Amino acid sequence: MISLRTLLALGALLLSLPLGAQNPFLRPSLELGMSSANLRMTQSGSSGPLGGIQGLRAGAGLELSLGPLTYISAGLYYQQLGANNELSRRGSRPLELGAQGLTGTEQLRLQYLSIPVAVGMRLAVPFVGAGVSGELGLSYNSALGGSYSYRAASHSERSATADYDPYRPPEGQRPSLSLKERDLALHLAAKLELGSFFLRLGIEQGLTNIWQDAPRRSSLRTTTSWLSLGYTLF
Repeated sequence: MISLRTLLALGALLLSLPLGAQNPFLRPSLELGMSSANLRMTQSGSSGPLGGIQGLRAGAGLELSLGPLTYISAGLYYQQLGANNELSRRGSRPLELGAQGLTGTEQLRLQYLSIPVAVGMRLAVPFVGAGVSGELGLSYNSALGGSYSYRAASHSERSATADYDPYRPPEGQRPSLSLKERDLALHLAAKLELGSFFLRLGIEQGLTNIWQDAPRRSSLRTTTSWLSLGYTLF
């Protein structure tokens, strides 16, 4: 699992190289925004999203120009993902199979290091410094940590309350919600630029079943959308 120290070191490297070179074909940027994250769970032929959560997305990006219209975009972002699950809701299925038949609330919070790489096309307005662009690519995501919690709805189920890291199960236990640390997602984004500032609207759909030792015909995939404000350094 990648540590926060490694994340900061990679971010510093990403920014220091282009800043030192002052290459007009390289455009480094900083970005901060909010995301709406969810998980899509499939079990025994039924599927659907869980309740979403709001999170933070922040990091640094770099664009390499390939010509007047096209570029390659890459970045390094801290991303919060997860889901809420109300077990009392009709048709709901638990994330943790040990909560089968119980009522209450499950919450899964995940922290990811996201590294998207995409091809973009930009349409610029001459002499105004404005432009709009679209991006398509893939994002490699690595888990920094996470937490799963279950809160019972009644006093009679209080003994079922649980808290643990789904990437590092408690010693001597093997809970059914054990997650893979690596994920690959489809990356789509649109960007509106005005001078050095820009707004980016994006979505990533996980392609990997992150459920470790998933039950038969079961899967768990990430899905995230975000809106962020960015600043191009030069």
